[in-house]
Amino acid sequence: CKARSVFESNLPNTSIIIVFHNEGNSTLLRTLVSIINRTPWKLIHEIILLDDASVDREYLHEPLEQFISTLPLNIKLFKNEKRLGLISSRVKGKI
Repeated sequence: CKARSVFESNLPNTSIIIVFHNEGNSTLLRTLVSIINRTPWKLIHEIILLDDASVDREYLHEPLEQFISTLPLNIKLFKNEKRLGLISSRVKGKI
């Protein structure tokens, strides 16, 4: 996607919503890095990470917040107090 700049001027920017529950640290970080490396930045309005009430995953708290703060894009992290599921969490992330 990043190598193809022919249509970029015609495309709107977008928000990317990633919902996760008890996701592995490396999987989540690889997803973020892949989005940043493969997508033209001007097409990304923001990346919204929504933790759907993960438990026993300390790396999804302060270490994830620190990693996000080093990234060059607008990335927001939200956490559900109770598990809502994929669709309800996406709707919450959209609002």
